[in-house]
Amino acid sequence: MTDSNDGNALARSKPENTRGRVYTTGSIEEYLKRKRRETEHEEDKSPPQSKKTAKSISEASKEKETTENKERNQDIQELTKMITGMFQQLKDEIKCNNDQLKKNSEDIANLREEIIKREEDWKRERESWVEERETLNKRIQILESKIERQERAEKRNNLILRGADLNLDQDGEQELQSAVAGLIRKELNIDAHIERAYKIGKSQVVVKLNTFENKLQILRAKPKLSGKNIYI
Repeated sequence: MTDSNDGNALARSKPENTRGRVYTTGSIEEYLKRKRRETEHEEDKSPPQSKKTAKSISEASKEKETTENKERNQDIQELTKMITGMFQQLKDEIKCNNDQLKKNSEDIANLREEIIKREEDWKRERESWVEERETLNKRIQILESKIERQERAEKRNNLILRGADLNLDQDGEQELQSAVAGLIRKELNIDAHIERAYKIGKSQVVVKLNTFENKLQILRAKPKLSGKNIYI
């Protein structure tokens, strides 16, 4: 193998500039296969050796060994570059994956914090709603109690007159009050201080007096109505 042929073979065997390339195990295997094919091709092209002196053979053998060592060193350097590139790519991918994993972990942590915050807000709102409901229930109970007391207070001074002998045909409220007051004065000899009077049906009249004492006074005197079709 001549120096020119060795140089051409070396030029053919050297891969292109590897900067910015993506190295894979497939690219290394292809490189090794190509080197084996080129070596076999060069050996086939080598002419048969003529008879030489022992010294020439030794020099040629040393020169060939030196050339092969250079080529081997170049191959090792190229393989080293490829392997270094692969490791760098792997390192970059691992870093990218770690960064993405870190971001995903942060997103999950933020989401958990948001869920916890929403649960706490919902819990506070629920407690506030329960407290407000209890407050409203208490207010309703107080109002109902007041209304009940007012109703009892209003009914406390009421009287109901009924009977066929009432003879109260007045429709106006003032006329009805005057007629009821006149009836009580006539039958019981008591002055009734009437605040309001209204009919229930044809033979009943509700009479609201100004004081409870006036009501008691009329109730004590109602035995005078015995034998009459008038009831209190």
